[in-house]
Amino acid sequence: MFYPTLYSARRYDWGNAMYRTSEVFDMRDAFHNAALDGWANDAETVVNPHTGEKSIERSCGHYLVRDAWFTGLDGFFCGTFRMSDRTRSVWSMQYFGKLTEEAVEVVKEALRYQYLIGDFRGGRGPRVRPAKELVYWNEVDGDFIRFSAMETVHKLLSPNADVLKSPVISWCRVQGGLLADWRDRP
Repeated sequence: MFYPTLYSARRYDWGNAMYRTSEVFDMRDAFHNAALDGWANDAETVVNPHTGEKSIERSCGHYLVRDAWFTGLDGFFCGTFRMSDRTRSVWSMQYFGKLTEEAVEVVKEALRYQYLIGDFRGGRGPRVRPAKELVYWNEVDGDFIRFSAMETVHKLLSPNADVLKSPVISWCRVQGGLLADWRDRP
């Protein structure tokens, strides 16, 4: 699949949807600001008493950003991170995974780091981030416009162990991008 890079053109054409480069940068910045002030930094979470859905909403510039997720048994979770302008949703990210108690702080630290530097890597953390006997790993395809990612936390069984052959104790699949039904604004 072809993924245009963020820097390749002044406008991105997905059928009838057009995106100005400056708007894409604004959306990416709004994502990082909202995410930095979200789950990774223990933001106040609203829990729906009927469904159990947890959510965090933030206003960033002229965007409303909403991260909503469900937690299941044995550390499984799923959710969406959605950004809207004044009239409609313009960007979305879906995620599904399993987070063990042992990996929570490693994942939060990786996310905080990546959101703070403002480099988009599939909405998750850096490519690699070691943390004692755990190693955070993030493989990304694409960029803010269209992307998918696979985040894993590996437990090293010895100091010289091959990370990718070490047991995975936490993982998250992510995909998303700009929504094609969003029209060019005058």
